[in-house]
Amino acid sequence: MESQNLWPVWIAMAILVIAYLLLRAFMKKSLPDLWKIYAHFAGIETGMVAFPILVSVGHALFGQMGVSQAPSVGPDQDPAAWEAFMQSLSTLELLSATAAHIGGTFLAASIAMLIAASRTRRPGLILGGFGLLGGVMNAMMLPGQPTWLMILDVALYVPAGWLAAEMVLRLKNRVA
Repeated sequence: MESQNLWPVWIAMAILVIAYLLLRAFMKKSLPDLWKIYAHFAGIETGMVAFPILVSVGHALFGQMGVSQAPSVGPDQDPAAWEAFMQSLSTLELLSATAAHIGGTFLAASIAMLIAASRTRRPGLILGGFGLLGGVMNAMMLPGQPTWLMILDVALYVPAGWLAAEMVLRLKNRVA
């Protein structure tokens, strides 16, 4: 990601931090439903930031190993170039992108679960559903992906959200 494209992300993160501080200071006990809604938005924003960062880390790692660069145009502008690029990637490179997607979903669900004043798995599962939605959109937009990769990618989002929810609930039970 280029640095000039990051300013909306930083503004959104600043707004979320300010909202968090305000909710934490004034409204957690009086408006728990608003707090839960904020937790979901914070999780979504975390996922939006984590996905490209994790994918960039994977690309940087494999870029040093001689992986070709992704086409400079979007998949809707030159599907043939994207299909050729996807076909040139090794299984390990494809799995690293899937690991980044699932890791981002896990992180987003964890943040939502930590912020939410909830003892249920619902925030984690909702964030797993948002990850699934993004994964289906990704599978539909990128031409040339192997079928096994699309199935694996889409199948792991909700379990990642559930696992994050389970881990945070166990952490909350130990602390409480």
